[in-house]
Amino acid sequence: LGRTGREQIVSAVSVYGPRTTLCIGLTNEARNSNTTTTETENPGIVLEVTLVNNRTEWKLSRNDIRIQAAGKIFAPGNLRASNDNPAYGALIQ
Repeated sequence: LGRTGREQIVSAVSVYGPRTTLCIGLTNEARNSNTTTTETENPGIVLEVTLVNNRTEWKLSRNDIRIQAAGKIFAPGNLRASNDNPAYGALIQ
């Protein structure tokens, strides 16, 4: 296609399961072709829709998803190891 990721104006990702959701990222260009704001002033918007009504209809579940500038993420794995390794157990508590 000869395009870079920075040239994308729309992106989507879906999570299928008991609760099927679709997150849609729209740049200002995708939302309004006449926009004059820069990406740093208003970087666009991310919407989340959820499949409802016996999987026949999409409903807006969140209208403006934002990522915090700073955060802390810790996803512990192998929780049984916390019983045998006190240092690991202390880390995940």
